[in-house]
Amino acid sequence: KNPKKPITFVLGGTKVDDSLKIAKKALRNGTEYILTGGVVANVFLVAKGYRIGEPSIEFIRGKKMIDQIDVAKDLLDEYEDKIILPVDVALDHYGDRTETPISDLPKNFKISDIGHKTVEKYEDILMNSGTIFANGALGIFENSNFSYGTEEIIKVIAKSNAFSVIGGGHTVAAARKLNLHKSITHVSSGGSACVNLLAGYKLPAVEALKESKIRYGSI
Repeated sequence: KNPKKPITFVLGGTKVDDSLKIAKKALRNGTEYILTGGVVANVFLVAKGYRIGEPSIEFIRGKKMIDQIDVAKDLLDEYEDKIILPVDVALDHYGDRTETPISDLPKNFKISDIGHKTVEKYEDILMNSGTIFANGALGIFENSNFSYGTEEIIKVIAKSNAFSVIGGGHTVAAARKLNLHKSITHVSSGGSACVNLLAGYKLPAVEALKESKIRYGSI
């Protein structure tokens, strides 16, 4: 009910609309940091004026998430100091991993993971956090060349002293693959539902049960 501060959310994956809703609610509720990766980070980078390259833009367009760029801009306008973006990324360079700073992104290669410097930056924040919520992969986790960011951040969360909650298929898969799921306070099998709840959103199923109790005196 009263999570230990600082509170940090790690939001990645491809479900940008869900992640931005979580970010908005969490920030309004006093969250100190939102660390971004995956397509969520790409949308924020575009919103901040970075040219992320045609393949990454096309992916956002293909997911029908272009409208989320304006949502991200609004969040940056209000909470720019709390929304932390990658400082470097890994590109898919003809199947190989090539890291580059976000200030020097080429046009024709897809952003596929966060880079080493970003992992270091995020580690500093996470190791000083009191509560951590993480949902969504920070890169293309299925590809071993681009699973680094997701796996390293899971390692950091596991070794931190924070109360930690992770959700989302790839995030949980990474924790289990590394055999670190038991070092995390709570591993949610309900996808983003748990993180939604912790961000302050009401869950329809829970609300329906509460309503049933009010009406009928029992669940």
